[in-house]
Amino acid sequence: MVEPSRFVARAVSAQGIPGYEYRFSYVAESMRDKLPGAPHATEIPYVFNTVSAVYKDKLTPADNALSLKALEAWVNFAKTGDPSISGAPKWQIQKPDTDFLMNLTNSGPVVGPDPWKARLDLIEELATPSIPESKFAAKQLIQTAQPTLCAASAIELVEASRE
Repeated sequence: MVEPSRFVARAVSAQGIPGYEYRFSYVAESMRDKLPGAPHATEIPYVFNTVSAVYKDKLTPADNALSLKALEAWVNFAKTGDPSISGAPKWQIQKPDTDFLMNLTNSGPVVGPDPWKARLDLIEELATPSIPESKFAAKQLIQTAQPTLCAASAIELVEASRE
């Protein structure tokens, strides 16, 4: 899920349309001793502020605060096309030379270069020659695109252990 999201954000941005990428690394406080990182799609209850239904009495103030930030990002994106969050660094538009993303971490929202850039560059390099029409097809698909918010959500075993 990571590289296709990055590819779409880059392809959209290459057409002059703002593309944003994020990674969801946050693990609920009650789950940190059970999970080494954030499993795929765990951002959904945070984005829609339904974490209390998922974690019930185990919901912590930190879990709730991160949910409010994620909800704010999605609402800002829907309203303005810019998902930047108050009290956090400005969410950067995706650019191949910087490869910045918003990482929603256990420490809060962090904007910076993707630590997986070298690995993802290799995946992209290996994948695109086998489907040379992919860049043309992507260009065709995004000619009428709107600002795009792409998920780079995945189990982040190494990154979660460093936080």
